[in-house]
Amino acid sequence: MDFQPGVVSFGDVDQGAVAEQEIAVTYRGRANWQIVDVRSANTHLEVELSEPRRQVGLVSYRMLVRLKEDAPAGLLQDQLTLVTSDPRLPTVSLPVEGRVVPPLTLSPSPLLLGNLAPGQAVTRQVVLTGKQPFRVLEATADLPSIQVRLPGDVAKKVHILPVSVTAPQQPGEFRGTLTIQTDLPQVPQVQCPLRGTVRQDSPTAAKAHVTDGHQR
Repeated sequence: MDFQPGVVSFGDVDQGAVAEQEIAVTYRGRANWQIVDVRSANTHLEVELSEPRRQVGLVSYRMLVRLKEDAPAGLLQDQLTLVTSDPRLPTVSLPVEGRVVPPLTLSPSPLLLGNLAPGQAVTRQVVLTGKQPFRVLEATADLPSIQVRLPGDVAKKVHILPVSVTAPQQPGEFRGTLTIQTDLPQVPQVQCPLRGTVRQDSPTAAKAHVTDGHQR
């Protein structure tokens, strides 16, 4: 049994778009061989099979694999399982791969701030990248210690936003969420989690006193 090509590769697909790839399936053997079913755990994939073409010692199908428009953004790494009438080879797997690209991406997400001293102020950058020019309308956070400098009122495909954070005084992990509003109708809002850790800093270093050659 042979697939041409040997993998369903959709490449980069815009979120909300439909992608299709045709696969030629060839079986060399019994003339009454057939594909009984095609299965996948991914509900965003669907398959159309042509009528089999039968020749002496050869059976072939054209299989159209479709990635539906409701597929979520992210990497696609899945497989199709072909169920056949051959008891010696009842199932055969075909890899499926691709990437569904959203109209707007935010990086990095989450924004990791690392280990900070109590009250330490740091500035990091987040990058917004769109498939088309857009404007950043507003940026808010659920912690008053998070401040964002907005870009000018200019539509661009890429916006770099400096994010300033002042660490709490209490040691331990802290979290926040940055919410960014855009004028993109498909993605009017994106959220970026922030995480950091306030280390236990002692206000004074411990000192050892030496008297008469003994430490105390």
